[in-house]
Amino acid sequence: MFSTLLKHEMKSLWHYTGIVVICVLIASVLFELGMISVFLIPNYIYDTVMVPTLIFLFFTITVALSYGVVFAVAYRFYRSMASDEGYLTHTLPVTVNELIGAKLFAGTVYTICSLLYIILFIILTAVIAVLVSGASDSIPEVLKDLEYVYKEIKENIPLPLFVYFIEFIIVGLFSSIYSNVVIFLCVALGQLMKKHKLIWSVVYYMLVTFVLQGLIQMGSTILGMVFGNGIERYVERVGVDGFVTVSQIIILVAFLVFAILSVCGYFITKYIFERKLNLE
Repeated sequence: MFSTLLKHEMKSLWHYTGIVVICVLIASVLFELGMISVFLIPNYIYDTVMVPTLIFLFFTITVALSYGVVFAVAYRFYRSMASDEGYLTHTLPVTVNELIGAKLFAGTVYTICSLLYIILFIILTAVIAVLVSGASDSIPEVLKDLEYVYKEIKENIPLPLFVYFIEFIIVGLFSSIYSNVVIFLCVALGQLMKKHKLIWSVVYYMLVTFVLQGLIQMGSTILGMVFGNGIERYVERVGVDGFVTVSQIIILVAFLVFAILSVCGYFITKYIFERKLNLE
């Protein structure tokens, strides 16, 4: 039953994100074509119009995809768990744990896919810009420089680079899970109110994100105090081993923060929908 529920959630999310994805794909093609035209048509007036337009289109693509997925996940969760449709959802022969778990898995998949698309879009844009601008002749030199940097990092940092890559993936995964759990938690908190539950869910989301932004700012301030006048001087002061140790502690703390907040938010959401839900 859980696998069927999971497939249904993936399809349902596509109903909300499909239009956004199609529009983003079309806008991406137009952006790449516009960028190519800027290089092929050396005209000052044309560039004056096209360059700001392309910059605006670039940010529109990234913002629309990111926030489109967030909105789709939030609206799907609210509609299927807390609105009139919630009456039918809670009569299914599945537990609340399975309902939330399926929605969390689907939301995380869509969130990660949106991030991967943005990364690939940026890489593709850079590659096309290099090829069209005629700077492809410098690619071998850039590759040599990158190879030199890689060797220097490999010789001076005791941990293998793939360890950092795996840590980056794990932290990114928990970050995506955490962002979806926050949405679910705020929708659940909104259901504790007697009136205007949707509005209260939005208010809770704003409050939670504001508090978390404050915590992130505190963390950035602490990091600034640790590294002092810059990473290079910090490395000179404590050595490479000391810097690696501190960086590993920072990664571990980030992982624990995302993991603890995700687990706590998940079980609070589960508790509200099991014990405190009122769909009236």
